[in-house]
Amino acid sequence: MERSFSWSKPNKPQLIGRKCVDLSLMDNGETGIPVAFQKYFDAANSQKIAPGKKKEVKFHYYGLTYSAAIKNIARKDSANNSYKIVSISPELRVVFQQKFERSYRYLKNEFAMKSTQKLKKIIVKLPEELEQYLLFYETGKPFEYRIDFENFVLNDEEIKQIEEEVYAQRIEGNLIREGLSKRFLTNRYERNAQNRLKAIQEHGISCIVCGFNFEKVYGELGKDFIEIHHAVPISQTGEIFIDPVKDLVPLCANCHRMIHRKHEETLTIKELKAIYNEKL
Repeated sequence: MERSFSWSKPNKPQLIGRKCVDLSLMDNGETGIPVAFQKYFDAANSQKIAPGKKKEVKFHYYGLTYSAAIKNIARKDSANNSYKIVSISPELRVVFQQKFERSYRYLKNEFAMKSTQKLKKIIVKLPEELEQYLLFYETGKPFEYRIDFENFVLNDEEIKQIEEEVYAQRIEGNLIREGLSKRFLTNRYERNAQNRLKAIQEHGISCIVCGFNFEKVYGELGKDFIEIHHAVPISQTGEIFIDPVKDLVPLCANCHRMIHRKHEETLTIKELKAIYNEKL
């Protein structure tokens, strides 16, 4: 499978490429296209974008259409084209933030945490187990792409309900076209980054169940990384005041997933510790 930076190209019909989501895509509505993948966009468009020029594009998602643009940024330090997707509509950015809620929450928390460290440049990336992707497909029309989502998984704490909705009614000549889609709606629970920081200051960054420490194992890559678990899921409590000392605990990814493994119940820290110690 071809890869370049956060882009990859699995063998799927009409797939131009897939992009691992990041904060710039979801917050700013822009992302660069690596040189290796620009040829696939050129092929889908049947033309290249001249240096310094910008083309308006359309993203189609199950009957809905969103606006954006692709710009060839003229670079003096390189002879290669430098394509960048820009001006993604605010409506589509909201869709990204909702569909990729898991990734978006992680990236926002990491950015908030690193912002307190007075770094010259803040870089936040998703760990492999949290990676989610935006896929771009050809439509047969220049500068129009069908998009889809990969690794879109609803969190255990989210309440799921399905709503059927008729939308995208368009009149073309004397014809009326309608599309019926099923859309997932979720309740999203806000997490406060300051509570996360206070919990880490109080409990440290080692897993409270198994003691795993990402920095000790992965070095600089794992520095300051840990997942924070609500002792009582917010989906059960609703909006409440959080005491980071009592209500939040650090867990490694493995223990966090085990605690939420059963959809019908969330294990307590004491219960998971008992299971873990029993298997030692």
